[in-house]
Amino acid sequence: MNKDVLIIGGGPAGMAAMDALCETGSYDVMLCERADQLGGLLPQCIHDGFGLKKLGKNMAGPEYCDLYMSRLKKYRENIFLEATVSELAPGTDEYNIRATIATSSGKKEVYAKAVLMATGCRERSRGAACIPGTRPAGVYTAGTAQSLVNLHNLIIGKSAVIVGSGDIGLIMARRLTLEGVDVKCIVEIDRVSGGLPRNIRQCVQEFDIPIYYDTQVTEIRGKDRVTGVSLSNGMDIECDTVILSVGLIPENSLLDNVADLDDTPDEFRNSIFMCGNALYVHGLVDDVSNSGEHVARDIMEYIRRGDSRLFSRYQVSNSAVTRESEKNRLAGKREELLKQLDAGEKKETITCILCPNSCEISEDGSGAKCQKGVEYIKEELTHPKRILTTSVVVWSDIISVRTSIPIPREHIADAMERISHLRFGPDCAASFRGEPLPPRPMIRAGDVLVSDFIDGADLIATRGNVKF
Repeated sequence: MNKDVLIIGGGPAGMAAMDALCETGSYDVMLCERADQLGGLLPQCIHDGFGLKKLGKNMAGPEYCDLYMSRLKKYRENIFLEATVSELAPGTDEYNIRATIATSSGKKEVYAKAVLMATGCRERSRGAACIPGTRPAGVYTAGTAQSLVNLHNLIIGKSAVIVGSGDIGLIMARRLTLEGVDVKCIVEIDRVSGGLPRNIRQCVQEFDIPIYYDTQVTEIRGKDRVTGVSLSNGMDIECDTVILSVGLIPENSLLDNVADLDDTPDEFRNSIFMCGNALYVHGLVDDVSNSGEHVARDIMEYIRRGDSRLFSRYQVSNSAVTRESEKNRLAGKREELLKQLDAGEKKETITCILCPNSCEISEDGSGAKCQKGVEYIKEELTHPKRILTTSVVVWSDIISVRTSIPIPREHIADAMERISHLRFGPDCAASFRGEPLPPRPMIRAGDVLVSDFIDGADLIATRGNVKF
């Protein structure tokens, strides 16, 4: 097959790029996703906070995913799921790149004028974190734990220690606590957290979970199952689960065969673009989507000009500059936080959680960058509310849900207790006894599962069981 653009990866960056390219109607675009669904990690990120910056809406991860999936449905014939790109090589004069793709129906070869790497990132493992000790069951990366809890409705342990205070670790601390897991602490090797202040507030401080800064796990104990950890601050903590949130690495191993750029044609290497977390790890999915849209414009310009010397910051041959710039920005942000810490500045403000700005607002409203922040601080001081996100079983499907409006914070535990007793459909075991099951209901994002669930809030589905 010959294509104008081949997109590798169907996460938020890949979907945004395809949407932007296809909307012009001028480009023949093909998207390959190795999983059986689009969205990347969005379906398992059932918490809210997505779309605040880009769309001005507070959405759960599955809702954000469904928004882009609905836009791409009209291009369904150009989207290939369970398709893995295994190799990129120089192509022809007109189509600069030849991609080898493994699918369920066999190997395919696609020739493209440009290739977009939207392959996301992967988690650092225990080995990369150099944590000593035995190798018992109960050690998970944060993403794996998130998948098991949110997509498969499994409880992974009774008591947990989380290593790393990045956003995924902070969010999992709250999620596990809501599911009844005793989160003992978060261990952070640095003197400051790498997570957003809004997540530190709503995921950790509100649940009285301690964070031990400037601390490392010196040993994981246990033979068959984790029994505890030892910390560099001298503490020994008993637990049966260790969650690793120790950083993310851009997934661009497909480029290993083109690492030596001097040995490859200019037309080949300048036809490969990168975006999203494959370029560098972004803090917000909104920025990942924006990255996909920006690179789509660069690819359009590249194809229009027919000139490989575009020198786009998204091209493989020049993307190192962008990665170094982001690295310097994060280093500068860390230094600023350390200066505040060393200065002993006493915090007498409340962190606003309405958007990623995480404004530090005083009781009189000073420090707020918008009127919503002023209104938030008034409510926070008198009657704080939160949106509850979790999942329920409907027939045999795991459906992510949230409350339609924020509910009083003190009622979160009561709401989780009510959800634990909800039953939708017959016992799943009935199918194994040969008993007939009623027709499986078709659920879509936005469907109300329980009206007036608690405090006037409905319980609504954030993603359904309807396939793309």
